[in-house]
Amino acid sequence: MSIKETRQLAFSIYRKHKLNSWILAIICALFIAALMLVGTVSELAQMLLILLVALPFFFSCILCHVSLNERDILNGKMLFNGVKLYYSPTYMSSFGVFRSFFKALLVELILSIFIGLGVYAFFSQSSTFMPSMKAFIKEMLNVAYMDASYEDNIKAILEANNNELNLYISIVTLLSNITFSFAFIFFISKEAITIFSRLKMFSAPFSSHVARYSLSLYKKKYMKAFLALNWPIFILLLLGMILGGLISIFLLGNFAISHVIALSVGIIFTLFYLPFYWSNLEAIDQYLALDLKKATDEYLKNFLNKFGINPNEEVEGIKKEDDNNEEEK
Repeated sequence: MSIKETRQLAFSIYRKHKLNSWILAIICALFIAALMLVGTVSELAQMLLILLVALPFFFSCILCHVSLNERDILNGKMLFNGVKLYYSPTYMSSFGVFRSFFKALLVELILSIFIGLGVYAFFSQSSTFMPSMKAFIKEMLNVAYMDASYEDNIKAILEANNNELNLYISIVTLLSNITFSFAFIFFISKEAITIFSRLKMFSAPFSSHVARYSLSLYKKKYMKAFLALNWPIFILLLLGMILGGLISIFLLGNFAISHVIALSVGIIFTLFYLPFYWSNLEAIDQYLALDLKKATDEYLKNFLNKFGINPNEEVEGIKKEDDNNEEEK
């Protein structure tokens, strides 16, 4: 199967249940976006909401979309059961959360350097920026000797010249946070394909290892198909985050929650492609079906060989036993 055929298959999957796919997408995007806004209370609250509610809910939406192929019915009970299923040992690592987090953090650290330099080059055109920056750095280096006036000095430097330095730091922070959020969403969304491998080995305690091993062998082939079919959702996410950031800065004037608003708007924008994204995942799973089956067989053979078990001999033994039972009958 080619990527073109995979795209056609994805569209045929989408057409089977268009209405419920869009309803599911709207529910998913708006619910998660609302969670992000609730998370403005604190960064810890936002992190807990993402890990304990948003990701399980997104996982449940994927399962609900798969179930639409059999029954074009959608209800709250299905979503709730999907959330509960996420917390089973088989599915908890479906999105590779910790691995995705550290990958996104690395991307943020690297790109933040270029972001900081780029914004710095823009602000350095102002004659008052450099003196403010030097005064800020000097005051920060005196942190060991800070006295009662230390915080007042820092605040005065940041707010000098129409909050110029404060604006610089806020813009760099916002762009860095957007970079991290975009990278994190990208990494967990591409990990979602492992859910389908786990579904095929529902009761297997090692299904998570098999799914990850199988995908690692065909990573390039998978990423080529994944990006070819799903690039629009990441464009929408990025445009939404940029728009959300601009709204928070120029309309609300609130830098403290600007990255949360940017993320929420970005997630809302993705709903315009979510039905296709879910259909694409199902089609890509079929696109890689034979490759993943070979990889799964290889993993299981290696696993059995570690315990001195020859899988071929076991299969032959089972066949002989079945033949003997038939002869006795």
